[in-house]
Amino acid sequence: MKKVLIYLSLIGIFITSAMAQTNTADITQEGDENLTTILQTGEGSSTTLYQEGGSPYYGSTVAEITQTGINQVINLSQNELANNAVILQEGTANRINGSMNGVNGTLEVTQRGEENSAELELGIYGYKNYTAITQEGTANSVNAFQRDVGDIIVSQIGDENYANAISEDMVTQIEISQEGDKNNATAYQNYTAPGSEIYITQSGDSNIIEIDQLEVEQRALAEQYGDWNDLRITQKRDTRMGTTYNTVTAVQNGTANMGLISQNAMEGNINLKQTGVDNNANISQVETDFDTNPNTVNVTQDGEYLNALISQTGTQHLAAVIQEGWGHQAKIDQLNYNQNAYISQTGGGENNNAAISQGHLTMDSANNSGIINQTGSSSNANIDQESYNNISLINQSMYGNSAINSQGGNNNSSTINQEGDYNAASVIQLLNGNISTIDQIGSENTGTIYQNGEFNSADLIQHTDFGTISITQNGDNNTTSIIQD
Repeated sequence: MKKVLIYLSLIGIFITSAMAQTNTADITQEGDENLTTILQTGEGSSTTLYQEGGSPYYGSTVAEITQTGINQVINLSQNELANNAVILQEGTANRINGSMNGVNGTLEVTQRGEENSAELELGIYGYKNYTAITQEGTANSVNAFQRDVGDIIVSQIGDENYANAISEDMVTQIEISQEGDKNNATAYQNYTAPGSEIYITQSGDSNIIEIDQLEVEQRALAEQYGDWNDLRITQKRDTRMGTTYNTVTAVQNGTANMGLISQNAMEGNINLKQTGVDNNANISQVETDFDTNPNTVNVTQDGEYLNALISQTGTQHLAAVIQEGWGHQAKIDQLNYNQNAYISQTGGGENNNAAISQGHLTMDSANNSGIINQTGSSSNANIDQESYNNISLINQSMYGNSAINSQGGNNNSSTINQEGDYNAASVIQLLNGNISTIDQIGSENTGTIYQNGEFNSADLIQHTDFGTISITQNGDNNTTSIIQD
């Protein structure tokens, strides 16, 4: 047997098939430093190659396979250490089925043409394997599965391509790049170690990214450049150990894009940036254990007619929406206590709407903070807070704006500052020990405060001409202060 292995280590196999023929090649090699070189042209040919061997001490086992034509098939299997395979297929409806079950293996696949496919499995019984797949053309597909430590790299150029990558166990990296229209990229990680990462980029229109991660300290990065693209990212909570320190970083640039991100985590972080027109962001973070580890969401949008919705459940979380331009919608919903929400709509635009909802009337929802800053005209700001010890602040400048603060509970504080003309401010506070302040600068502004309870305080200041003030207090031991100059 030893002589056979030594003899095989010196063999190189070269097979050439004539055009327009259906040829079949079956090769089995066992041992170290083996080399197989195959060239097939025509239609309906197939190669089945099994190599077992390879060693970092004695040298790698190598496979080099080239097929050109239609409906060509490669079935490749490599085992043991430091194996290497280089595959090239050109034509239509070609397919490779590859598996690499060793250590430190490398699989490089290039397919050019239409309706080609690559089905790959790496590291099922090994680790530290690397695969790189490049496809150029239309309607091509990749399905790659990585077990244990290793990387999956996919590059597709063309339209209507599909890439699916799955990694499980240990630290793994998935990278997918697509250029063209109507492409679809999906990636899934489970049972992976801290530090695993998915990175997907797309350039073109009507593309889709889907990322699903389970475990701790996972990173998801996504970039889309073009119009009518969809981004869907889910980082789920692992009930075995708790999902912590997961991060999402995403960029969308273009028109009518959608970013949908869901995170069930402790100390999770989401950052989404959108630039363009008619883009939408929908973010959800859930922490059911009411842990003291905060989650963070930051949404930045620049352009026209942009929409952002953030929903957070848990405690001590932070949500921020930064919008520049006009015609925007921003809403933050936070359930429970010690939450912080911030919305900024600037750039001097018009017709922006901002809303913050915090707390729950029948639950302990105290110590929340909501802040809205708006620069522009004909805009609306609304903060609704339940329970006690909450703080709300609305700042508006320019004209024709509306601000409403509503607080249900004890010991809450509300402040509205408006600078400009034809603005309206309204505060509603229920129960006891609440403080309300409205400060308006400009002409023909209106300020309204309604308080129902005891030991409440209402301050309304207007530096204005033709201003209107209305204050209503029901209860005992309340105070009112009015300044008009």
